[in-house]
Amino acid sequence: SSDLHAMSYSFFEENENISEFYNRTNNTKIGLSCNMGNLSLRGGYASFGSPYKDSLNDGASEYLTAGIGLKHGLYSFDIAFTHRMQDENYILYRDFTLNNPEQTAIINSLQNTIIATCSVKF
Repeated sequence: SSDLHAMSYSFFEENENISEFYNRTNNTKIGLSCNMGNLSLRGGYASFGSPYKDSLNDGASEYLTAGIGLKHGLYSFDIAFTHRMQDENYILYRDFTLNNPEQTAIINSLQNTIIATCSVKF
């Protein structure tokens, strides 16, 4: 009987919650790569939209990227840089007695990442 219950469960409440709090989003990425013999250069931009309907704690972010690679015989070296930007309105607490029920902190965050890779083919 538990198998029958599992097969007939519709997830109606879960799907309603998803529809209430989330919406469709757009993610955009663009990049350019240039290979010149043993040297390669690349750069890019990405924008990830917010999946939340209320625009609080929205999760939207933007990225700028760059990289350079060098190959010499069996050896290769690559270094990549990523700069991430995100603005967020973090809800500290909800007070429904005030005209503005959201008590928020505005958080602007920047994150830089550098990744270096060395390899040898043998």
